[in-house]
Amino acid sequence: MKRHLTEDEINQAKGSKAIRDDMMTRIEKVLEIGNTRLVTVDGQDPETGYKMGVYRMTRRVATEDAIRQFCDAVDDLNPLYRSRDYAKNNCFGRIIAPAQFLGAIAPYSGIAKATEELNFHTSRLDAGVSMEWFKPIYEGDSFTVHEYPTAIKDLTRENTALQFLVEGDRIFKKQTGEIVAIAHISGIAVVVAPPSGNNKQIGRKVVMHRFSEKEIEDWYALMEAEEIRGGVSRFWEDVREGDSLPSTHHVFSMTEHIAYNAAMGKSYSWRQQMATRKDSWHQAVDPDSGLPDFTNLHLTDAASQRMGMPYANALGAQMRAWLGRMLGHWMGDDGFIKKMSDQVRGILYRESFVLCKGKVTKKYIENSEHLVDISMTLEDHNGGLIIPKGSATVRLPSRKIGSSSIL
Repeated sequence: MKRHLTEDEINQAKGSKAIRDDMMTRIEKVLEIGNTRLVTVDGQDPETGYKMGVYRMTRRVATEDAIRQFCDAVDDLNPLYRSRDYAKNNCFGRIIAPAQFLGAIAPYSGIAKATEELNFHTSRLDAGVSMEWFKPIYEGDSFTVHEYPTAIKDLTRENTALQFLVEGDRIFKKQTGEIVAIAHISGIAVVVAPPSGNNKQIGRKVVMHRFSEKEIEDWYALMEAEEIRGGVSRFWEDVREGDSLPSTHHVFSMTEHIAYNAAMGKSYSWRQQMATRKDSWHQAVDPDSGLPDFTNLHLTDAASQRMGMPYANALGAQMRAWLGRMLGHWMGDDGFIKKMSDQVRGILYRESFVLCKGKVTKKYIENSEHLVDISMTLEDHNGGLIIPKGSATVRLPSRKIGSSSIL
């Protein structure tokens, strides 16, 4: 039976490298470091008990509807992702998907889910993703996905929680066998004691802000004023190091979470949830109804508090999609995101304003490609840096070569 370790047991493990090494050995056994696994949609996991990631493949094909639903969830109204008539006149010649759409194929977070196979409770945190794209994602592309666990590290220090870093790669291939993208994923598994009262073990204590009508109207006005560059090419020659990208604005609410959850295809009935938790549902009971509560820590405060956090909070993948949207709005339809990387170092709690910022740090030519490096941050309405360090490399058209350089 799975249980919470007591505070004494956690403190004992923090003080004993031998105990932590034993925990790491058990996690390594579950992960099978170095073995490649096919990520499936249907049927059983490739091997009983094996779960590198919390999310399995949720769809195989980048359909027009799936792309539109993803864009609706992240508030991306660019017609390049929605209109065949518009897209046919672009250098791609047809509808493509935003780079972060691959999160709706096989979500690339939750790698520390492997620790769920242990006999004690952990809370799993998204620590960041580094991603590289090699091909555009076209409407109609179908995918196979493999994952490759690479490492586990002990992050426990005297002034930290009992925690372990788990790393691995997800490789996305299209129907031609070509690699479209590789995601290097980092997750943190935090061993948590039983939740009690106001004793929150993960994340800073916060006082929820009550927004005034003026604050809401002013923020919405900023959202409405954002521009999509679209078909107006942003040429490499016109970009200067030190240029700031137009900031983008979001509101992280239950509405946003439900929309993104639906776009990712993460929906399971109560019966399906019960079937996989027949031995552990007693530890997740709604205090009012007595029924098993299978909502996750991103949806309700109660579920989050069972995992040692004070409030419901955002998915790392959702925040990456917002950063990708900022890049897309700035670079125009002829741009191509080659790389994105981020370090999640804070928790974005629900009912927050969100601000994405970016700045050009370098422009250069490499292998005949005209490239721009961009630094990015994501912060909440209090100025708290949830993603204090993000980066991207974007390929832009050159006035000398034109849009054909993107393909």
